Amino acid sequence: MTTSYANFAYAPFTLEYDHDQFIYEYDRYILPRSRPISNSIVVRNATVELNQQWGMIDPAIYSQQNATAFKSWNDRLQTGGKLENLGNPSWMQAVMTQMVILESDDELLKEAGTHGHVAARNFAPEREWKLKEEFSRLNLEIVNFIYKRLCLSRIVYINCVSLEPGRCAIIHRDNRPLYSDRPNPTMNNGLANDGYVVITLNITNGGVPLYWSLDDRVVRFIDDSAYLSSDYFLHGVPVVTGRRRQIRITGVPGEGFDKFIDRSRAVILPDNYQYIG
Repeated sequence: MTTSYANFAYAPFTLEYDHDQFIYEYDRYILPRSRPISNSIVVRNATVELNQQWGMIDPAIYSQQNATAFKSWNDRLQTGGKLENLGNPSWMQAVMTQMVILESDDELLKEAGTHGHVAARNFAPEREWKLKEEFSRLNLEIVNFIYKRLCLSRIVYINCVSLEPGRCAIIHRDNRPLYSDRPNPTMNNGLANDGYVVITLNITNGGVPLYWSLDDRVVRFIDDSAYLSSDYFLHGVPVVTGRRRQIRITGVPGEGFDKFIDRSRAVILPDNYQYIG
């Protein structure tokens, strides 16, 4: 029987990997397959004050970050993914996995699942997910490491994100809704409470740590080579001085997973923790 990690907001992950090899593979094979993504205007505007409290990004820079103008996936489909382009891009993203689509799936889920968007992970993590063919045929050491070394019994979502020098990421949660008329299952740390974990391979940090907080909004910092964390909680990245390369894997812990967890620095929530959003 494996350990539950539902209350783990953060813990260092002790498994080592070859950073030089991963940098090479990321830049040669993953970055060319990446596309620009942005958080929403709603999120940016709602976190302006928190960013100032954290002292993370110059307020003038923060207010000028590109942002999407839609609130849900349905809005995205109707508006064509309209972007407020203020000249300051953020992430580049390549998603290595996609959900296996069923004929009975509605159009929203088909669209999100086919492209491997986080909204599909949030609403349908229990479905069958597979590595995209464009990555499976490359025989990358990164992929072999993820599937063979992380001790995950099932892998759902592999999200590769990078920031170029001079860029940053506003404070956000990875809980974008898919439907405007249904409850969002990621609220109140829903993925973690359903047995999923997110492991981040922090291949290069870009010269800065990750800023994050529990629902108390008190800033904390993460800068480990690999770590377990819940992306339900607020997090952001200050302006980087070098390329930041990260791979975030959502999956279910399997046999042997616990041996990689450094509990001495873990942030573990009490059973009666009150999520306040």
